[in-house]
Amino acid sequence: MKGLVYRDILINKKSLLLAIIFMVYLFKVITDQEVSNDEQVLMINLYTFIAVIFIYAIAEYVFKPDKVSKWERFLYATPISKKTLVGEKYLFDYIFISIGIVLSVILIFSYNVNLNNDMTYNEYLGIIYAVIIILTNSAIHKLLVFKFGEKSASIFSILFVIIFITLGIVALLLNKTNWLVDISLNTDYLVKFFLSKKMIFVMVISVILHGISYFISERVYDTHFD
Repeated sequence: MKGLVYRDILINKKSLLLAIIFMVYLFKVITDQEVSNDEQVLMINLYTFIAVIFIYAIAEYVFKPDKVSKWERFLYATPISKKTLVGEKYLFDYIFISIGIVLSVILIFSYNVNLNNDMTYNEYLGIIYAVIIILTNSAIHKLLVFKFGEKSASIFSILFVIIFITLGIVALLLNKTNWLVDISLNTDYLVKFFLSKKMIFVMVISVILHGISYFISERVYDTHFD
């Protein structure tokens, strides 16, 4: 599996590098704006939300080169099991999600240190929102890819993200703030935030959802050609 992951990273390394450079530049532009603290936090959250999803989207591109080069035909002739082939694609998702999270956290931390700001976690809410959307989408998207192909899965992902963001905007306009924000008002530290019952519930559901997705994907993935 290590070889498969390394190959996919090599294929996407240029896109990933350009994305990181662009996101660092965008973060600098955002943080250089002369706005109030509340507006700054909002802008940072929007940035981190976009950054994590943007880098994750690069990982979803990994299926397309395989189809164009017919790489799968070669893989199916090797002793590599279908379980490994499917698992590697899930693992690749997690790697890129982690890169997006680490990049955003480092930028926010550096920003706070540079300005001697108090270390709060309100700036990290954008990352948390993005990760929840991504993990939910990833579990369903991968299953659709292995069953119906990349095109159908991509259409679903686009609609899923649009609907999710639209619901969030409507909730804000109607002053129906998300429970994540409600928790943040009563939590002093980021660790306590993640250890809250509702966040633990969300993570448990996510793990179960990905487990089910992987289990079904392994069984519906057709490795035979006519």
